[in-house]
Amino acid sequence: MPIVKLRVPCTIYRRSKTDRYGQPALAVGKPTKCAVVLLSRGKQASTVRSDSSATRGHAEEPIANCKLLLAPNEDIDAGDVIAVNTQRVMVTGVSPQYSISGRVDHLLVEGTRE
Repeated sequence: MPIVKLRVPCTIYRRSKTDRYGQPALAVGKPTKCAVVLLSRGKQASTVRSDSSATRGHAEEPIANCKLLLAPNEDIDAGDVIAVNTQRVMVTGVSPQYSISGRVDHLLVEGTRE
C-alpha cells in the first residue's frame, strides 16, 4: 500500500521524435494522478553583471522549482513535460523513493516550470 495519496490530475507528455525544424516534439498526453510537493517561483541574483558600471549590480534570473510525486509504474524521464493545473513542468530528474519494506513506493519528479 503506497504511503502517498496521488489525487491531483495531471498529464504526462513524452518527448518523441523531432519535428521538421529539428525541435523535439511532444507525444500525445497521458492523463494520470500525482501529488504536488512544491511548485514555487522566485528570483535569484545572477553571477553575470547586468551593467559595466562600478555599482557591481547583478541581474535577477527567474527560477521555478517543482517537485511532484508519481506512481512507481509511470514511464517518465528527463526532458518530458507534465501539465499540472494549467502549469507545464519540464522534468529534470526522476528518482525512485522506497518504503520501509524496500519496495518502490513512488517516484520523485523534479523539474522547472516552462
